[in-house]
Amino acid sequence: MLHRIVEETGYSFPSGHSMASIVFYGMLAMLLLMFVKSPVLKLLIAVTAGCLIIMIGVSRIYLGVHYPSDVAAGFAAGAAWLTVCGAGLQAVLVSRRS
Repeated sequence: MLHRIVEETGYSFPSGHSMASIVFYGMLAMLLLMFVKSPVLKLLIAVTAGCLIIMIGVSRIYLGVHYPSDVAAGFAAGAAWLTVCGAGLQAVLVSRRS
């Protein structure tokens, strides 16, 4: 028998924490990467954001409040939303340059 650390009730598909982490930290990384010139610092920002996102997803599984499929779906939905937000940001930047 598996004892859960945290008992969660209700629906959990997709994982909101996973979705929010990829959108927030992904967008934060995108904004920072736009202004940073150093390639080493750019790599550090990308790796740090990636590690934070992965750790949040793994923590949801470890705590037993989500199945891996919940986290994967949260990441997929968050990545889709991040893509839309990134495209919108690029569109605004291009229109301002014109």
